Amino acid sequence: MGAIYGFCGEALAGDAGRLLEKMAAALSFRGQEQAASTEGAVGLGAVKHAYESGPRVVIDRERGVVAVCEGEIYNAAALRRGLKNPPGADAEAAGGFELIPSLYREQGQDFARNINGVFGIALWDQAGRKLLLVRDHLGSHSLFYSVGKGVFSFATTVAALFATGVVSRELSTDSLDRYFGALAISPPETIFQEVMAVRPGHVLVYQNGRAAEFSYWPVDAIREERGRSSAEFAEELGALFEDAVVIRAAAGGRCGALVSGGVDTSAVIAALHKRGKSAGLEGFSVAFAEEAFSDAPLQEIIYRTCGVARNDILLSPAGFVEGLEQGAAFLDCPVNDPAYAGMYIAFRAAAGKGCQAVFEGEGSDEIFCTGHSRGEFDIQKYLVLPFALRKLIFGPFVAGFSEGASFKDKVVRKLARLGMTDLQRRSTWIPVFSPVTRSRLLGRSGGEGGDILSSARYYYGNTRLEDLLNIYQYGLTRIFLADDLLFKNERMAAAAGIMNRTPFIDHRLVEAAFRVPARYKMAQASEASDGTKLIFKQAARGLVPDAILDRKKKRGFSQPTAVWYHNELRPFVHDCLMGGDARLASRLDHGEVKRICLDFLEGRIGNDYFVNSLLILELWLRKHT
Repeated sequence: MGAIYGFCGEALAGDAGRLLEKMAAALSFRGQEQAASTEGAVGLGAVKHAYESGPRVVIDRERGVVAVCEGEIYNAAALRRGLKNPPGADAEAAGGFELIPSLYREQGQDFARNINGVFGIALWDQAGRKLLLVRDHLGSHSLFYSVGKGVFSFATTVAALFATGVVSRELSTDSLDRYFGALAISPPETIFQEVMAVRPGHVLVYQNGRAAEFSYWPVDAIREERGRSSAEFAEELGALFEDAVVIRAAAGGRCGALVSGGVDTSAVIAALHKRGKSAGLEGFSVAFAEEAFSDAPLQEIIYRTCGVARNDILLSPAGFVEGLEQGAAFLDCPVNDPAYAGMYIAFRAAAGKGCQAVFEGEGSDEIFCTGHSRGEFDIQKYLVLPFALRKLIFGPFVAGFSEGASFKDKVVRKLARLGMTDLQRRSTWIPVFSPVTRSRLLGRSGGEGGDILSSARYYYGNTRLEDLLNIYQYGLTRIFLADDLLFKNERMAAAAGIMNRTPFIDHRLVEAAFRVPARYKMAQASEASDGTKLIFKQAARGLVPDAILDRKKKRGFSQPTAVWYHNELRPFVHDCLMGGDARLASRLDHGEVKRICLDFLEGRIGNDYFVNSLLILELWLRKHT
């Protein structure tokens, strides 16, 4: 885990040491061991926990290169073998980060292409007088920066940027619009006006007072391989997945694993068990008093067959509120996803058991197609109609589609999908507020506001995939997976002082998954199958018990919030969103917030997503403004 931070700018040349100390103090929850390097107007630093191996500040004095690093590298030995002139230290014992200067020297700014891991890296090239910021392929670890007042500063968290005293906390209204209307607030934008973020799989180069970003991961060039059978794909994916699990287990530390009862976490644990890595493994499951949401029977199968120590966490409404409130303090940007509360509780329980790393199953839904892909899958048969015709007939529904729960509302939403551009449709399947509602919330007229789909346009516009479903999944992987799911998981793990390990985001596995034609991933549901994740279930057959592969879990690590908000947590929701001290009142139209809240509580809106969006933003504002 750990964190990195630093700056360059003549305005800070005489105060570098003190400024680095301030930034390190803001990152103390991510590690107490500090290391730093300063040279005139440039300062770089890193923190890590005592249990983390290897150096976090690496200096090649001969060539004038300094790198600060955080995270984990899983293929250090292979990287070392690929170098013409590797450094003298044992790469595996040191964790692999001491290879960074050599990788940069031999491979240039794309040096991270073949690193298998999760990481944030900053590298100062003295000869070129340039600073490089590098974020891991899928974006599990974040890297923020700010340019202004003669200073370029960067850090793993925004708190360290604010500690410099030269970065404002002013929020961006355009990004609030993105929060309500896009899959996530995605890099390079953040919710703060003066804070930017490096895109996943990219390197940002700051030189001569200017910043430019480049992709080092050519995943956008991948195309489906149509000449192969499902059996061939399944064999390749199965081998890659098991290796992704094993190399993460080799990173060491006392480990735990989340146990949801679903295919994904079950496959991770089964792979550990197959390779003899599950002995002493602590399992952590979230349970609820509401029996309808229990996945205990599926969880029990994994506990019994893999010999994992069982730790059940009974999450009550009060415990959920505690996780929601406390976890918000560790989110650099708000996320439309209350599941972070359960993750925070689970990771904290793992830390209490002495775990230093916890395996989890995030990412499989996005690369292999799960239930939330069903909408895009089902609507494709209508896309044979020319868009001009669809826009003419259904376009009027797009701006004001309702969030309501009635049959009419649902029909209008489907008709609106038919009138949307591909970009709009792909970016709004996961519930978002309609343009009309967003305008009311933000007090804007219909034509105002920024481009909330700029990140989606960037990713969808560059991919060479051909299958419509694969294209949709590609966008989810680059945006929703990175900027919501992986972001919240890493932040909640860091809040507990541990590392989360996520085999499904191994870049080799992701690349292989997108070569698989969509017909091997999803099909119409039947009595025998729900039609989702077909190729991965084929790959996992024999590894994961059939009882799990052939059944659908109910909740996993999400919570029955809709039930709680209507019952035990009704006063909490009412007071948070409509109370006199609500922070939202200074940012959003109070009447519109009240309408959305009451429409849900009184049953006119069936989806609790819209209340969650407002509730999480309110709690986030209390912690960060």
